[in-house]
Amino acid sequence: SVDAIKEKMKKIVHLYKAVFSEATEQKMRRKIVEKTRKEELKFISSNGMFKDIHKGERCFIVGNGPSLKCLDLSVLKNKTIFTVNQSPRMKDFEKLETDYHIWTDERFFHLRDDSPEDMELLQVMGKVKSRDKSPVVFYKTSAYQMIQKYKLDSELDIHYLMDGPINFDSPAVDFPIDRPLPVFPTCIHYAILIAVYMGFTEIVLLGCDCTGLINTINARREDCSEYTYAYDVSDNEAKRMQKQQECTKLADEMLWYSQLLNTYGILYSYCKRKSCNLVNANKGSILEEVPKVNLKDFI
Repeated sequence: SVDAIKEKMKKIVHLYKAVFSEATEQKMRRKIVEKTRKEELKFISSNGMFKDIHKGERCFIVGNGPSLKCLDLSVLKNKTIFTVNQSPRMKDFEKLETDYHIWTDERFFHLRDDSPEDMELLQVMGKVKSRDKSPVVFYKTSAYQMIQKYKLDSELDIHYLMDGPINFDSPAVDFPIDRPLPVFPTCIHYAILIAVYMGFTEIVLLGCDCTGLINTINARREDCSEYTYAYDVSDNEAKRMQKQQECTKLADEMLWYSQLLNTYGILYSYCKRKSCNLVNANKGSILEEVPKVNLKDFI
């Protein structure tokens, strides 16, 4: 009968959803990445050493947003700090005494010796190490050739992250950093996942203003006077940014920006499931997906 057929169809749909749930799909995609890129797994196998090494502690993930210009970074002294990308350009970067630094932007990993902009960027990478502190530095496995070429691993304590075409549409699957990760829009997203893996139960975001879209537009307008970062943008860096904009479409950048904000929301749910309190202490931040707090209550 028609009713019997409908009932069977319901059961089939229910079974399909059970087998091919978002969580199951994430796990399947991760296994595919592991099978097709076996050579890269050796680069991340040692990351197990970071599991729960900061269990029950608080950390601060410091971005490069302009709100940091109004903050005395010395208030973070003796705190556990994550920094990202070009934060060594900040005037008072050494005050942070960063513990972990993360580079995940693929556009930083293809440097040319004949490019003054690229060679300046290489110098910034070396400045992560300060007089008194040598932080753990995470790069993507795709940066391996560059690191070998410029012998960065002889100066820095480098570890790797491996990512691939794995969905991050659901917070239901654990993503340990000694296995392939989803591809995230920004370093901050990777930093949150690393911090959770390390056992932190409170993560405070600072300088994660989410104003990067302004910089994208200004780069296209060739207006380097209006860049919004925690550091001053040099002439070489402005040229590098403008060249990058020539390789992408604004429509794609807008989609990426939407994904950036949505990913914060999923990571907030991920942290909540892992009993980790993720908060946003950024003044002037347009980030709405993570609850805002007063920094004074956390220092």
